[in-house]
Amino acid sequence: MGCLRKRDIIGRVGGEEFVVFLPATDSETAFKIAERIRLVIATQHIRKGETQLPISISLGMTTYQHGEPLTETIARADSALYQAKETGRNKVCSANT
Repeated sequence: MGCLRKRDIIGRVGGEEFVVFLPATDSETAFKIAERIRLVIATQHIRKGETQLPISISLGMTTYQHGEPLTETIARADSALYQAKETGRNKVCSANT
């Protein structure tokens, strides 16, 4: 896909949820990377017989606040993810404080 850099880390945290850590990345750049991921996914299709099914992705993002527990950072990103799902899907929502 080519959306992530070598230093970035991706992992599955739920059935359909993943987390991507973007070390040493400001919120503006992180948003651009998330949007790039969304756009690349949107160009993909799942083939079922003769039918091509479109794929979309909703993303929630936030930035780590120095000293906070990682669970709080992830909870904030999860909240932004649900905002993206509830306001139309196939978008990036940010929960930066």
